[in-house]
Amino acid sequence: MEENLSVPEIQFKKVMGIMAAIFFVALIFFTFIPEGMIQTANWVGYKVLKLDKAPVPYKVPAEVEWPLLYDGASKPQDLTEPLVMGRGYVALACSLMVLCIAIAGMCYFNPRRYIEYVPLLLLAKFSSSAFGLYFYLRGPLHMKYFGNLAITIADFPVFLVILFVWWRARKSPVATPQVKTPAS
Repeated sequence: MEENLSVPEIQFKKVMGIMAAIFFVALIFFTFIPEGMIQTANWVGYKVLKLDKAPVPYKVPAEVEWPLLYDGASKPQDLTEPLVMGRGYVALACSLMVLCIAIAGMCYFNPRRYIEYVPLLLLAKFSSSAFGLYFYLRGPLHMKYFGNLAITIADFPVFLVILFVWWRARKSPVATPQVKTPAS
């Protein structure tokens, strides 16, 4: 099939294969070491980039927000435990990665057939980078955790690369098969 693809379509196919592999690696990290990723990103922000929030992603928001939001009332002990310990957010992150892997993988195996699914992938990557930036800048109580900004730093370039190769591939003329003629 690759011999019938135009150069932009071949580039699109290769980038989608690379993206599927990157998304798969992210899925592995999200599945097996989500806390380690978050704590590492927040530590980098706190120590290296001198950001103002401590690298304690689970204790600070619940312990700080509850009294501020509810007029100094003490927080019930088990209020946030199911979400934190049960990794509720990980299920959402993993399902997004599975969707990204599926779309990128389908585009790798048959770019022309599945190129119409790419706007969904673009929406996923743009929205995750936009929300990461929002939660870093203006999230609940302006929680400037580097982990939130790291989402934008990782996902927005991915969004731009996919947008670029997708735009070129869908605008390229369909490649015509090269017919070999006997030398005269």
